[in-house]
Amino acid sequence: MSNSGENFSSRFYEYIVNSADYTGYSEKITFEEFASKINSPYEDCDAIYTNVDNQSIQNAGLAIFKNDKMVGTATALDSISHLILTNELKESLITIPSPFKNDDFIDLEIKNNKNSRINVEMINNTPFITTDIFLHANIKTSGKNFDYTNNENIKIVNDYANDYIEKIILNYLYKLSKDYNADIIGFEKILSKKCLTDSELKKYQFNKVFKDSYFKSNVNLQIESTNLFTKE
Repeated sequence: MSNSGENFSSRFYEYIVNSADYTGYSEKITFEEFASKINSPYEDCDAIYTNVDNQSIQNAGLAIFKNDKMVGTATALDSISHLILTNELKESLITIPSPFKNDDFIDLEIKNNKNSRINVEMINNTPFITTDIFLHANIKTSGKNFDYTNNENIKIVNDYANDYIEKIILNYLYKLSKDYNADIIGFEKILSKKCLTDSELKKYQFNKVFKDSYFKSNVNLQIESTNLFTKE
């Protein structure tokens, strides 16, 4: 989705679409899928959001739609959260602050270890949504003050990365609910599986109460190989 209205070559569009396979900074969504989701009664729609400047095109994350209107955007980091939650993350590189020294950073290559689990409960007509995330990670660069031969240090990084990614995901989910009231994950579709009839689902008026949702995210990240990364 361009924010300038300019035309650009279809081959550039294909590049942006396919970049989801190796960056995680956008969703791999076609025009056919966009048209299908925008008419879905159970979820809102998103699309690729790009910045176009002169002869260049830059992936800027996701465009968020409520019904048939664009209501906001999600950053590239939000896009990683989106792909994790929808089980579409191939792999992505994220940079986290080092838990050992304020000025250092650690680069992690992450991917889904197994499918994320999402549970939607209605409590006093308010959605309570729990997400269980399972990630595999490799350390690619470690900063200057990280002793990768120490297993306790690996555990410290593992726990810190768990908390860091959990906050990123929760921030993204509350952005969708509080800022945009746009269910582009498909939580209502998950809730519908617990309802025997459409009328039972409709009584919740999920489209209206999604903005009041509460979220809990449990991240289980496992750092595995530690012998194939670069120490700065």
